Amino acid sequence: MKIQSKVEHNISFFAPNGVAGLPGYLTIIAGATHEFDDNIWIKGFASAAADAIHAGQLVILEEPVTQLTVKQITAAIKDQVGVTIDAKKTKSELQAIAGKLGVDLSQPVSED
Repeated sequence: MKIQSKVEHNISFFAPNGVAGLPGYLTIIAGATHEFDDNIWIKGFASAAADAIHAGQLVILEEPVTQLTVKQITAAIKDQVGVTIDAKKTKSELQAIAGKLGVDLSQPVSED
């Protein structure tokens, strides 16, 4: 995934507690573009950076790709926001819809 800072100061985000393999925090340098491993972003920093993204301080240039299956993504959307999505959509289409709806794809969900 690739993200760009649109502000004139560095922005730091702390990793959630209990997630193994993540750095303790992430700093995005003022005005810079950074590339991050998709899994590190999704599991550790996507939710922490959500407000800065919504405020326009950060812009996602390349979306991270979730490791969830199409069924898991549709289940997460239904579970978290109560919306049933056509499972005929591609993984990238579903991921984009989930992002617009504010669905957290960092945790695996049941496909039921």
